[in-house]
Amino acid sequence: MLYRTNPKNRQQLSILGYGCLRFSKKGMSTDQEKAERELLLALENGVNYFDTAYTYSGSEECLGKFLAKGHRDKVNIATKLPHYYLKQPGDMERYFKEQLERLRTDHVEYYLMHMLNDVAAWERIKKLGIVEWIEEKKAKGQIQNIGFSFHGNTDNFLKILEAYDWDFCQIQYNYMDEHSQAGKRGLKCAHEKGIPVIIMEPLRGGKLAALPKDQEEAFVSLHDQLARQSADQACSSFRTLQDQIADMLTVYAQCLEQARLQDNAVSTVKSYIRNHLYEELNRDSLAAMVYLNPDYLSHLFKRETGFSLTNYIIETRILESKRLLSKRDMSIQDIAIACGFQNISYFSRQFKRTTGMTPREFRKLGAPR
Repeated sequence: MLYRTNPKNRQQLSILGYGCLRFSKKGMSTDQEKAERELLLALENGVNYFDTAYTYSGSEECLGKFLAKGHRDKVNIATKLPHYYLKQPGDMERYFKEQLERLRTDHVEYYLMHMLNDVAAWERIKKLGIVEWIEEKKAKGQIQNIGFSFHGNTDNFLKILEAYDWDFCQIQYNYMDEHSQAGKRGLKCAHEKGIPVIIMEPLRGGKLAALPKDQEEAFVSLHDQLARQSADQACSSFRTLQDQIADMLTVYAQCLEQARLQDNAVSTVKSYIRNHLYEELNRDSLAAMVYLNPDYLSHLFKRETGFSLTNYIIETRILESKRLLSKRDMSIQDIAIACGFQNISYFSRQFKRTTGMTPREFRKLGAPR
């Protein structure tokens, strides 16, 4: 394994990190045994940066169980605060405490504001006391480095870089995103400011390594055709070769565009679901929203997330209901309605199936999530 030195703290970080978003599932739960085999393989090969988040279902718990088996001192944990859940002063402490419990640790090496995509979001949580809270946690050694993960545009990224004295940042960057997301311009600006950059999604969740089959076949076909012509005809003119290369690049650009559109469709559907839980959500209406055939959307969504659309909707509704149950200022019936469940009995059945307890029992036990 190769390592790079973090210029801020001289720490050696493995050039490859391990993203804990896409652990394999057993039913609706993380396949702990398989995940631990994969985590151990990464650790044995020198990986020492493991990235998770509060909202990655089951991820922090899975990583915590693994690290508790004698691996904690070999690993830098990177996890993320869901700042979009913060409503009042004190919320960040509650979420952080829960994350420490899930991860079975008393500190986090790299802590990020999750998807901090514009300065307005940062200014909002500053009013809730986030800056003072960060300073307190760093002084106590519970957080060693503070940063943010980003999925917005370059201009917003540059503004966020200036909004606080960040220890590091984490951006989506690959050959499709040189001019989107933070982009090459944002990457260079962070470097010029001396802010270490962690790269996520270098292969877009595998899309850049495994293009859609029809597009891949077209690209291979054109490549073979060019190889044959080069050997058999020696390309009668340089102009002919130029044209063939241009054709190949056009097909490849179409492949990348297809991958981008698929990625955007799943992201759009997930975002819509999260923001419209109280509405009736079904496969046909979601597919129409992103101009896809319902069957194809279902296939694409399952491939990219590991969840069927129906199960993702239910899981997201249950996650939000847990948050609302912990606040104790809404009745269980109102929570059921706010999260899109038709009636309280159906809500209770789904909640118990997912958590093993009823909403009332969950609230009585202090709403552990």
